[in-house]
Amino acid sequence: MWSEVEIARLFQTVERQERVRLVTVKLNRGVRPFQILLTVDVEEGFITVDACAAVSRRFQDVIDLQDDAPADYRLVVSSPGIDWPMSELWQFRKNVGRLIRHSNQDRLMEGRIVTAADGIVALETPDGLKRLPIAELAGAKVVVEMPQHRPSKRKRNEKRNS
Repeated sequence: MWSEVEIARLFQTVERQERVRLVTVKLNRGVRPFQILLTVDVEEGFITVDACAAVSRRFQDVIDLQDDAPADYRLVVSSPGIDWPMSELWQFRKNVGRLIRHSNQDRLMEGRIVTAADGIVALETPDGLKRLPIAELAGAKVVVEMPQHRPSKRKRNEKRNS
């Protein structure tokens, strides 16, 4: 039976053709039919439902061409949520300008990504600018920020002058 490593190797051609990145591979052998669960993303912008569907169709074709392909399987392709833990340079780069939070043992760090290049992420923190290697920030998540609410210029029950 296939392993996560074999699935990732097979997926490489789809990655190039569809311009996506494979984030995770999980195999669920305990259910029928056997499940292949893929999480994919794009380096710039946001991945769409249509892109996930295209990746699914293309990878299904790749699987079906394999001699040792499972006779019965279910392929699930999804995108990571905005709060997915980051570990790769491209993930930090695509989130420049966003606030991130990272908890490392007894230390909590929060800052806004300024740049991400050459294995270093620059964060604007309450203590100033910090440059950290990606390894120190592995597992960091984007903080979902709510837009600031602006008070209305009119009072709630005040009617417009016509």
